[in-house]
Amino acid sequence: MAPRQRTVNKKLHQREASRPSSSHKRANAKSLDSSNGASLGHRSRNGVGEHTASPFSPTRCNLLMYSSIFVLAMVCYVNTLGYDLVHDDVFAIQNNRDVRPGTPLRNLLWDDFWGKPMNDNSSHKSYRPLCVLSFRYYACT
Repeated sequence: MAPRQRTVNKKLHQREASRPSSSHKRANAKSLDSSNGASLGHRSRNGVGEHTASPFSPTRCNLLMYSSIFVLAMVCYVNTLGYDLVHDDVFAIQNNRDVRPGTPLRNLLWDDFWGKPMNDNSSHKSYRPLCVLSFRYYACT
């Protein structure tokens, strides 16, 4: 064996010897679980310890974040509820025959977003039946 190869093998052997064995890692993990479990708000393996939620737990932070986003969105759009439709809403909702309650529901599958048949030359070819169905639902209520 070449001298350089011997030193490389020796260094690898020293690294492996300095690493803790897998059974030692498992023992450390178990001791960490049982010692810190109660202080982190979790029950330990033997059932002893109080379950206390941290004020900054991930669940509470997510709830606070999503609630803040919802409230911000409502504040931005609540003042528009009393106004009429604008721009293309008139064509997509008021003038769309598929939104009217008297039109058969099967027309939603054959017409485009604007209420024109898909095979018509003036059709925009934008197919959104669920969106038109939601417009129809709100028009009927």
